[in-house]
Amino acid sequence: MTNKELAKVHAKNRAKLNSALTHHKQQMNLSIKSENELIANVNIRMYLILYVAWLENSLQYIINVYHKQINSYLRNDILSKRSQIDMWEFLIKAKFREHYLQGKQKDFNILNLGHSNYNRYDYLINTILPRVSSFIEIRNKLAHGQWAVALNNEGTDKVQETTAKIWTLNKKDTLLAKNILEKFVKIIDSLVASKSAFVKNFDQNVYKIEHSLYQFDTKYEWIISDMKRKYNAVSRDIVKK
Repeated sequence: MTNKELAKVHAKNRAKLNSALTHHKQQMNLSIKSENELIANVNIRMYLILYVAWLENSLQYIINVYHKQINSYLRNDILSKRSQIDMWEFLIKAKFREHYLQGKQKDFNILNLGHSNYNRYDYLINTILPRVSSFIEIRNKLAHGQWAVALNNEGTDKVQETTAKIWTLNKKDTLLAKNILEKFVKIIDSLVASKSAFVKNFDQNVYKIEHSLYQFDTKYEWIISDMKRKYNAVSRDIVKK
């Protein structure tokens, strides 16, 4: 298949995933509002699995739809990486090297990139990418049936930090996943599209990420309480005619 044909395939898959996410979000919210803890836990885990599948599909879409900006050599290099997060990181570094270092093998530092460009690079690599990686790690454990206790890659010992994350998954994690993953994909889409598109859209997307993080930290309990209040305010008694 050509890159154009592959991009269409990934676009269709992403559209189906978007529909699934919309439908599943409704079911998840209903289980949270009705305080059905067992179903809510299942729905939250499935929602995260779907969103990371959407993220993976988005990477495939980007590297195929921008076939002029990503040649076959770079595409093969990206796909040869061991993990999804390694693919994203390699793509980010390749486009920064192209846009700001004229393709030269120089270090990514403030001297070579300049203050503004280095701060953008640092934010993507050291702030957003670890957050994205965390969602991918949780999805991978869930996809391998580790819904209560996370094990190391060899399956020989418990990973305490990841296990704690899985045990405490809640609605807040789904809000963070939606916001961070969607804005991350928009940023990388712009980075690949062109240097000017990246610069134009970067601050706006970062603001949305950071504003949402602040909102979720300060107002999460209110959001959940308000969801339950509205649900309980509606009478569900069967009316006999």
